[in-house]
Amino acid sequence: MRVSGWRGGRDSQLCAAEHKGESRPALWQELRGRTRVTINHPDLPDSLKQIAAEAVQTVWQSANEAAMAELATLRAETRHAASEAEAERDAARVETAAAREDAAAIAAQLAEARQAPETVQADLAAERQAHAATQARLEAGRTKLPAPVGKDYYADLDARLKKFEPQQASVEDRQGTSQPGEKPDYDAALKHFHAGDFKSAGNSFSSFIKKYPQSPYLPLAQYWLGNSL
Repeated sequence: MRVSGWRGGRDSQLCAAEHKGESRPALWQELRGRTRVTINHPDLPDSLKQIAAEAVQTVWQSANEAAMAELATLRAETRHAASEAEAERDAARVETAAAREDAAAIAAQLAEARQAPETVQADLAAERQAHAATQARLEAGRTKLPAPVGKDYYADLDARLKKFEPQQASVEDRQGTSQPGEKPDYDAALKHFHAGDFKSAGNSFSSFIKKYPQSPYLPLAQYWLGNSL
């Protein structure tokens, strides 16, 4: 028994026919002819041959339709997987960009933190340089004295010169450098407050805060300024 029929791809045949310029009705007529199943067996009557051919054709068409359906399902799943992969890729790009921004912000904070000690060191070096210059002037003044005098004279001279030098001061557990004239200005402002002259006290404390922003007396000056208003 020999079974003949067409098992090729219909889509490829359609595309080839359209490319050659053939009409669709003629092509479909040809395809229907090819899809017919013919059974050639010398011992079978024609009626049985026709029934067997139709059965085989039905089975083949069912298998072909199942295969096409499975192919369509696989294509849909592939497209869905591709869409998900693209969405994950976009999300990963967004997360990467956010991570880079966070890293840049952290780097800027670290740079600022590293710069702060350098600023403090520079201020400290300037204070030391100013103190060294004052000490040099003091030594130069001593060498220019006309004649040696007693120790009391030098002690008195030292005390008077120190009035014009920055001094270390501790005000309510706050350590700092007190500039010449700083303590008298603070005492004068406080005297106005105790005398009840709150306007003058407020003006004096405000001027003190602007003049000595690094003063160890700054918290007290701000406190008394608030009470003077």
